[in-house]
Amino acid sequence: VLDASGSMKGDDPSGSTKLKAAKKALTTAISTLPADAQVGLRVYGATYPGKDRKLSCVDTQLAHPVGPLDVAGLTTQINAVKAQGDTPIAYSLEKAVDDLGTWTRRPATNSNASRRRARAPARRHRPRPSR
Repeated sequence: VLDASGSMKGDDPSGSTKLKAAKKALTTAISTLPADAQVGLRVYGATYPGKDRKLSCVDTQLAHPVGPLDVAGLTTQINAVKAQGDTPIAYSLEKAVDDLGTWTRRPATNSNASRRRARAPARRHRPRPSR
């Protein structure tokens, strides 16, 4: 989910804009993903610069459907984003869940933590020393 709200036109600490920094971070991240990754891109705040809250609160688009990693396609979509609207982040995140479809039920990728929990011995209650 990429924030393209008007606030992303502002400067970031490097002297560039927040949107340029976000685009760079996303393109760097997708270039390091495994080839079998399933990836999509949802953008909010990119299409409606007006003041009508009913329209600005639903300004979110699935710019690239979730599917097999397409670095070139994702990079093109990311680079085309222009910051201009409001910040309907909650609505965008709800829509992103829908974008994932059945992928929301996939097992955690970091299974080490679950294995550690499974092997951890049960803790016994130790009485506190009296004072």
